[in-house]
Amino acid sequence: MNDTALRELLTAVREQCSTVTWSEGVELARSHAVVWESEDDGEVCLRVYTGDELRPPKVTLWLDDGDWFCDCGETACAHAAAAVITLRQAQKTGKSLQETVEPAGKIGYRFRRSPQGLLFDRVVVAIAANPNKAPMFPLEMRVEMARRVLHDLPNVEVMGYTGLTVEFAAKNGLNVVVRGLRAVSDFEFEFQLANMSRHLSREVETVFMTPQEQFTYISSTLVREIATLGGDVSEFVHPIVRDALAERFSSRNQKK
Repeated sequence: MNDTALRELLTAVREQCSTVTWSEGVELARSHAVVWESEDDGEVCLRVYTGDELRPPKVTLWLDDGDWFCDCGETACAHAAAAVITLRQAQKTGKSLQETVEPAGKIGYRFRRSPQGLLFDRVVVAIAANPNKAPMFPLEMRVEMARRVLHDLPNVEVMGYTGLTVEFAAKNGLNVVVRGLRAVSDFEFEFQLANMSRHLSREVETVFMTPQEQFTYISSTLVREIATLGGDVSEFVHPIVRDALAERFSSRNQKK
């Protein structure tokens, strides 16, 4: 990465941005909102996730030409500022850009996984065997994928289980079960389930959490349907899961 070219690009973006916009870019860079998408022959593509959209703005930086473009529609924007600041930080560490920022497949996933970690000192991601639902992957593989995806969260562990959730919780010293409510239609079933769980064990309580509004339509059923039909699910799942789905359906198609 050419040091002079990058410094000149940084200066050019800074001069175009207002003080407020540049400060917003600094905060985005500090919060690790910039994710790597691609890098090829002096062209670097990054996405900047602010939490307000499902598909974050894409910033393209041309180091050799000292130019940039953000598809948000604005030239002097916080997205471009955050991107070039992150690129400069990566250069200072002496590491590659891919080593210092997250891959684009983690867009949204990082923000969707965080609330429980803010509320609880210890979080267990409990993956049920659920044979009645005919899961796409065996329990052991689902547990392994989840562990790889969440390996960087020190207070989160992943465990697989069979049987009743409340019994699993009690056995492992857990007193709260976190359930998600995407829409009003989910509530009746979840309410019934929570009351039955309370009846089975007074020691375990259920807490409901709702997603950010831009994620309410995403479900495992829809993601699986898209993957089955050969669609791109990279915006909805971690790259590890995306690759596992691609391999699964690739092998299935070859058998046909």
